[in-house]
Amino acid sequence: MKSRALLAFLAVTLLASGCALNDNNEWQTVVCSVQKINDGVPVVSAALNAGDPANPDDDYVPLDMITVLFWARPYSAASTITPEGAYSAFIITGYSATWTPGPNAPAELTTYNVTRGNLSARVPINDEFQVSFLLCPQEIKQEPWYPAAGSAEVYTANLSLVFYGHAEGSEHEVEVPAGTTVTFLGAISDN
Repeated sequence: MKSRALLAFLAVTLLASGCALNDNNEWQTVVCSVQKINDGVPVVSAALNAGDPANPDDDYVPLDMITVLFWARPYSAASTITPEGAYSAFIITGYSATWTPGPNAPAELTTYNVTRGNLSARVPINDEFQVSFLLCPQEIKQEPWYPAAGSAEVYTANLSLVFYGHAEGSEHEVEVPAGTTVTFLGAISDN
């Protein structure tokens, strides 16, 4: 009788303290993490790519894509998960992106937050997989507050990312958080 009361007390204490049982990524059969964003180089969004500054004919509006490198591993090093077997991958099903404007950055940037955007990928166990998705739609570059192509205006914003997914063979959704800083400017060049 005392052991049942003790078990009940421990369960209530864990739940009351905010611990969720098997509810986060680290408790799943397959654990997924973000290894790199944008190949580890700074993320830039620019109104214009001037190409070769000496040649005005090669200017264009760049498409701002961002790459994310994922890694999937078993929950425990003692686990043996065969490739192409049950729980042999992590399935990414979507993402959310939330802007936090930095100093001098416009508050209107938050109107371009993404909630539950479409993203689909399969990250094999003990392997990497890279995905790309649109960082800034072209509409953002037409906003009056976006740095103009000829201006010297520069500002930064933090981008919080949450990727949603589950272990293959499971429907239990977990979140994989990540983030980066993005610099906005009027123009860049290939040089």
